Amino acid sequence: MKSSGQKKIEAPPEKLLTAVLNADHLHVEGPIARWYVEEAHVERLKQHPAETWLPLFEKRVPTLVDGDQLNTLFHLSGCLLGDLGGAFVRKHWNRWSPEIFRGLTYAAIHCLPSEEAYGLVTDQLGHMHSRERTICKFVLGWFESRLTLDWIEDNIEYPVDASWGALAARSKFDWGRLEKWLETGRPVSLAALDALGFCLTRPTAPDGHRYKPLLDPPTEPVFRNVLEDYLETDPVPRVERAVGFLLSVSKNTTE
Repeated sequence: MKSSGQKKIEAPPEKLLTAVLNADHLHVEGPIARWYVEEAHVERLKQHPAETWLPLFEKRVPTLVDGDQLNTLFHLSGCLLGDLGGAFVRKHWNRWSPEIFRGLTYAAIHCLPSEEAYGLVTDQLGHMHSRERTICKFVLGWFESRLTLDWIEDNIEYPVDASWGALAARSKFDWGRLEKWLETGRPVSLAALDALGFCLTRPTAPDGHRYKPLLDPPTEPVFRNVLEDYLETDPVPRVERAVGFLLSVSKNTTE
């Protein structure tokens, strides 16, 4: 008889994996549609050790043609395999595509040394066409690394939508970097204003994470002077709206 403290194994591993792979992981919450594997699914799979999952994942990869299922499998490898999954990720890295980049990147971040994972992801982004790179770049936010700020400087291009600032705001964005980008001017200055807005208001990101607060914030007078000085150099409607919003938010948070 099992003691009350033992967990009940509810199904064999292969059956559990099939159920999770076939589940719908697209969640619509208000106006936002998010793809993620619910933690409840992951916890069910964690009933079995990583050594159980690695051969099953290897067995399933060549049988899956659906992008969502491959994303799910690689995402699960990041959740369940840890260091044991390093060779698995390296073996299948050449499967990277705009359809499964999300799952493979998650697996790389959690199964490989961070420097190796970052190098693989940025190298792959560098080989993408501009449109694909713009769509896929959000995965760099999962690293939460200042290296991503350098990548933005090297890769930002028009049109500069809010996704560039959102990425910066998840990558340890600091006041010194903001001053540098404002001094550099467009296009990176536009991303700086957007990033500052995300850092100050910290809304929930589309993948459920929260943006990071601004690092090394200045005094209120310095904050105001720097933004007003930039507005004088680039007095277009977009900048006027952004600076006005940022000054109002900053005032509300310091009063």
